[in-house]
Order: sequence, then C-alpha cells, then structure tokens
Amino acid sequence: MFQLLDDLSQLHLFEMEMKSQSVSEICKEMALRGESLAKTKDISFQSSFVNLPDCADFNSPAICRVLDNLFSNAVKFSSRNSKITFSVESQNERLVFSVTDKGLGIPEEEQYKLFRQFWKTTTRPTEGEQSTGLGLAISRKFIEQHRGKISVKSSPGHGSTFSFWIPIRNKTTPPKE
Repeated sequence: MFQLLDDLSQLHLFEMEMKSQSVSEICKEMALRGESLAKTKDISFQSSFVNLPDCADFNSPAICRVLDNLFSNAVKFSSRNSKITFSVESQNERLVFSVTDKGLGIPEEEQYKLFRQFWKTTTRPTEGEQSTGLGLAISRKFIEQHRGKISVKSSPGHGSTFSFWIPIRNKTTPPKE
C-alpha cells in the first residue's frame, strides 16, 4: 500500500529542478544498483558507457527512479542465470539510455499500452514478483518532463529493450531537434 501511495504521488510532480550533473558518476552509480538487483536472481549484469559528456542538465532523482524501474522490470521478467545489459551513450546532443534483458518479452499488441497508469502486460514475472502497474507511467512522465522520449522493443521469448533519451542541455544552448 505504501509503494502504491508513493507511486501515485510521483505522478503528480510537475516542476523538476534540472541541474548540471556528472553523467559518468550517475551512470556508474546506477550500474552498481542494477548489478546488485540482478544478483538477487543470479542474473549477469553488464554496462557500457560510450562518448558521454562530462556534465548534462537533468534531474538526477527522476532519472535514477526511471532506471531503477527499468532494472526492476528487467529482473522481474527474466529467468535466473540470464543477462541484462545497461548502456548509455551520447547521440546527436541526446543522452540515450537502454536496458536490455533476455527475459520473457512482451506481445506486440500490448506494447503500446505499457506506459499507461495501472496497466499490466499479460506476461507474468518469472518468480511471482509484484508491481503496482505505475512504474512505466511514472517513467514516461519523468522522461517527458525532461523533453525526452521513452520506448520499448520486445519480442516474446526473446526479451525486451527499454530505451529513453533526454536532451543534453547547458544553460545557454537548447538541444537540437
């Protein structure tokens, strides 16, 4: 119940403070968190960071919350001894984050609903893990507040890749579209 209330409160955040953050520090911290979570199911966790800027303007708690949710989902829907990959790279003035699992995958006809509040896929977690059905809706909201976009590519039986991008901003130059 407390998790549900916390999740609901996150949906109603409107203003987020964006400030300059060390991209590599956040990525390394999140990789450690993802690796720790993956270990709970004996899942291999690999990370890759390519061409990262020193700093970017974003809301660190929000981006960490999104990544925590993507890591948690990847673990929930993956079998023991499988693999999760976390990557971050700079592309066209954007930071692109991806979390790929070799889990159960999501039917194509359900993928467009994934980012809606209280919607859950028919694919069930591998060990009966629970969720509120709000994590991806909150993630979408946080990414949109950063002027970015979140998406999924998935195939049943082959796993999923959840990706999002946020603009790399500085105080004087808006991102190129």
